[in-house]
Amino acid sequence: MASSTQFIDLTQFVERIKNLSLRPQYLLAQGNGEFSLAIAGGGQIYFNTEQPLSTVADNLETLLRTPALATSTKNNLPVQYIDLRFGNKLFFKLK
Repeated sequence: MASSTQFIDLTQFVERIKNLSLRPQYLLAQGNGEFSLAIAGGGQIYFNTEQPLSTVADNLETLLRTPALATSTKNNLPVQYIDLRFGNKLFFKLK
């Protein structure tokens, strides 16, 4: 069960995702502080709460600026998933 502080952090994280022009659909808690965020148009964003969610959002924003993703429309990312669970090591799989 999420604490009120964790709930606030998750809410702020989702709002930041929206500010990146992505459209979150739903958030699933996977256990052990791991989460999966479904994005409109397909794709999942995996993250955990081991690092501050502001850092996770910064990493996502950086990834969205890479050549592989920067040319896509953010409302329809061409990814099956983006995995942000490993600190500054970001993984993604294109559709």
